[in-house]
Amino acid sequence: MDETKMTNTPETELPPAEEKVPTEADTLREQIRQMEEKHTADLARMQIEHETKYALARMGAKNPALAAKVLDMSAITYGEEGICGLKEQLDKLRISDPYLFHSTAEGEKTATGLSHGTPFADPDSMTDAEYYRFVRRF
Repeated sequence: MDETKMTNTPETELPPAEEKVPTEADTLREQIRQMEEKHTADLARMQIEHETKYALARMGAKNPALAAKVLDMSAITYGEEGICGLKEQLDKLRISDPYLFHSTAEGEKTATGLSHGTPFADPDSMTDAEYYRFVRRF
């Protein structure tokens, strides 16, 4: 009778009921979750890089790609409210390394490309003689 009793050996032990054996579906779900996290992080990084280079170009950086490498990118974060910390980083950079930016004198306008040629005079503000001289040019 002793021989008919089952002994608990490692071959016959069953896992406890509360332990869940990972299935292929569980491993695939975990892989998908990891890929989504990686995708979200990559998207945030690309958004930060794009906004940084765009902001540097707007500020008049001579070489936005080079100036972006000087910034502390760990202090810039991307969230639901947008990009945080970029403005502070750019202000610090403009103060610490002004040679990276084009200097514009106070009151000096930056060329936009919209001022080509001579502007047409307002005919209502001209005298008759000025108007006829102006018209004869064409």
